[in-house]
Amino acid sequence: MRQKELKQGIAVQNEKGDKTYGNSIVAAHQAVYQTAYSRMILPILPLFTPAVVNYGLVGLGLYPKGPLGAKMLEVFLCTVSLTVALPCSIALFKSRCSIESDNLEE
Repeated sequence: MRQKELKQGIAVQNEKGDKTYGNSIVAAHQAVYQTAYSRMILPILPLFTPAVVNYGLVGLGLYPKGPLGAKMLEVFLCTVSLTVALPCSIALFKSRCSIESDNLEE
C-alpha cells in the first residue's frame, strides 16, 4: 500500500514543519514500520475493554440475567469503549516523529 513512499521517500522537515530538506527513503521505511506497528497495537484497548468489564461483572455477580439487559450492557460498553478507549489509544502515538540526521542517507 505504501510502495510510493518506500520507493520515492517521504519529505523530511524541521521540527516546526515549515522547512523541507528533501525526501528520504530511510525515513519512509521507519514511518511505514511505525505506522504498521501502531495499527496492530491501536485496537487492543477498544476491543478488549468490553470483554474485560463483562468478565469482571460476571465474576462479581452483577451481569444482567435477561438477554435484553445483557445486550443493552454490551451495546453500552462498546459505545463507551469506542468513545473513550479509542481516543486514548490514538493519543498514545505521535502524529509526527523525529529521526537523527546521521541516520538519513546523503
